[in-house]
Amino acid sequence: MRINELQKINRRAVAKLAGVSLATVSNVINNKPGVGRETRNRVLQALNQPLARKPAVSRQMTAVRRVVTQKELSRVLGVSRELISRVLNDYPDIHPETKIRVKNAIEQLGYRPNLLARSLSRRRTKTIGLLVNDVSLMWREPVFSMIINGAIEVASDSGYAVAVYHYDESRDGRDYGRIISDGRSDGGIVVDNPLLTEPELDRMESLGLPLVFANSVFPGRRIAAVYLDNRRGTEELMSHLISLGHRRIVFVTGAKSALVERLNGYRDALERHGIPFDPQLVFNYDRDPDVDGGVQSLFVDRSTAPTAVCANFDTDALKWIQLLRQWGYRVPDDVSVAGFDDFPFARLVDPALTTVTCEYIDVGRACARLLIAKLEGRRTEESVVVPTQLVIRRSTGPAAMRQYQGGS
Repeated sequence: MRINELQKINRRAVAKLAGVSLATVSNVINNKPGVGRETRNRVLQALNQPLARKPAVSRQMTAVRRVVTQKELSRVLGVSRELISRVLNDYPDIHPETKIRVKNAIEQLGYRPNLLARSLSRRRTKTIGLLVNDVSLMWREPVFSMIINGAIEVASDSGYAVAVYHYDESRDGRDYGRIISDGRSDGGIVVDNPLLTEPELDRMESLGLPLVFANSVFPGRRIAAVYLDNRRGTEELMSHLISLGHRRIVFVTGAKSALVERLNGYRDALERHGIPFDPQLVFNYDRDPDVDGGVQSLFVDRSTAPTAVCANFDTDALKWIQLLRQWGYRVPDDVSVAGFDDFPFARLVDPALTTVTCEYIDVGRACARLLIAKLEGRRTEESVVVPTQLVIRRSTGPAAMRQYQGGS
């Protein structure tokens, strides 16, 4: 075959028509040995079928290069929208050649079904799915239990049932649309703040999934999310420490979107107060292999040691208080320590913990309200920000005098 003819071949369609693998089709096209005569003949016959050729891009198709609706796709193909829907849902009674033709056009035109619209058009179940990758988080981590309780409260008041769905990323990936469909829910709330790649975000944005993400931030994306004002909360906490004379402040964070926002707040406060950002003071649990050892190395020399530590969570702050005591430092006399979350124990420990109040139950409530509004066809904001509040207690105090040795 000539090169221009080879470029027109839809190898995937040929493989389906001949009942062979893509590799076998390539071997036959390239005249490679090792393919049986009968198999080779089947592939050659399939190559002569009209469906083996990629559909020509007519003026009509070019005009709808960015097809976004089933109606436009139906017009281009000259088939009913019902037929397209049945192909998308993989109904067994559709002729294989018809399936190939429709799927070829879908791929070429870039059509992406809007899963939210599909959920609105099908029969409603009045059920909201709560999606978690690790079910044990529901009782191990207060954050997740509060989000879930808030969502259940609003869903119940609105006449919706709630079901918890566990998904295994190694098996299911993050195909949230399929998980919801399999669970027979109208929509879902993703509770566990997953680390999403750019291609995954692109896909979810184009599909219009009936989803709301809890405590996740997607700047510039049309993806529904409810999150705490982590950036402002951290900036206020840092400004409090800076007002006490602290300049070298250790910041421990992670890679998830909410924690990235806290790091942004840390940097905002430093910039606002004219303090240079020092990357050696920042540690990331998701990237650094030994965070504890890295932080400890900063406190070996008491004359240059940092005077404050900002932890990701209140539980982390308690750990740093214990470690600092083991390293011979007093809190807050030598080193101030602050947390984030304001869990009930934060006011009961010694010293009582300076932290940032986070109303996670309000995050859950807002997630449910936003999702229900979407499912019922009401116009909504894509994201909701839940405010935080600084709470000053005894774990933070004036910076130790070593801060000013050396003229800094």
